[in-house]
Formats: sequence, C-alpha cells, structure tokens
Amino acid sequence: MKIAPEQFTYYGHKGSYSNWQELGKWVYDDLVKTRQTLSPDIIQEMNNLVKGLDSDKEKAKRFTSMFKRKQDT
Repeated sequence: MKIAPEQFTYYGHKGSYSNWQELGKWVYDDLVKTRQTLSPDIIQEMNNLVKGLDSDKEKAKRFTSMFKRKQDT
C-alpha cells in the first residue's frame, strides 16, 4: 500500500493531484512557469557584470565565477 496526499501546500503554493500528470502540471504552473523571466534588476546586474567583455566564453567565465562566489557564501 502506498499513501500520498491528494491536497497539499508547498511553501505557500496550494496543490492537489490524483495522478502524475496533474502533479507535473502543478509543478510547472505553480513553481516553474513564473520563474522563466528575469526581473529588470537582475538583467541590469548581469549586463553590468559582463560590460566590456567581448566573447561569450569570457562572459560565461564571469558568470560562473560570480555564481560560485554566491554559492560559497
């Protein structure tokens, strides 16, 4: 026998499901879909971070370095 909730709350996001398809739809609609667009502030921060860099490789290195620093703190 397996037990799983049909209705639940996850970090303030209410959801319910009776099959895996419904759960997947809830995950996308409530958790993923709204996080697809960056805010103007984040876009500006990223543009400032790579200002003056010419190649995509240099930009990727800069982003990687920044993300590693943020992860370590």
